[in-house]
Amino acid sequence: MRCDTAEEIRQRAQILAQMIRESEEAARYRACRQKIARNGEVQSLLKSQKRLQMSVSALKMRCAPVEKIRAAERALAEVEERLRAIPVVGQYQAAQEEVNLLVQGVAEIIAHTISSRLPVEVSAGGCSGGCGGCTTCGVQPVP
Repeated sequence: MRCDTAEEIRQRAQILAQMIRESEEAARYRACRQKIARNGEVQSLLKSQKRLQMSVSALKMRCAPVEKIRAAERALAEVEERLRAIPVVGQYQAAQEEVNLLVQGVAEIIAHTISSRLPVEVSAGGCSGGCGGCTTCGVQPVP
């Protein structure tokens, strides 16, 4: 029976990560990300979204009147709705979800395979699946 060292296992994990980075899913994600970066309307809306998110947070922290908070939230919802209506945004979100599902699927296979013989925790959903880079689960987002 072969016993790999921890370092050999980490090296194989790096190879697996490289395979994911080179996958069709990752390629679609990168292509969509480039389209988003080149789309002036999307970039403008994303800036507005960020500004409005910060505004809503600031208003809430300052205990501003409810009317002001609601107005800012409505403006934010309108910007988000406009973003959702742009096809490339939907394509980007779908591509991002594909990559997330691939990474989560690989992690689940590893965890479930190991847990049948070793006492490891297998998450029943664990993270939110957004994989925005929180690194709580140890998974880095695919660049």
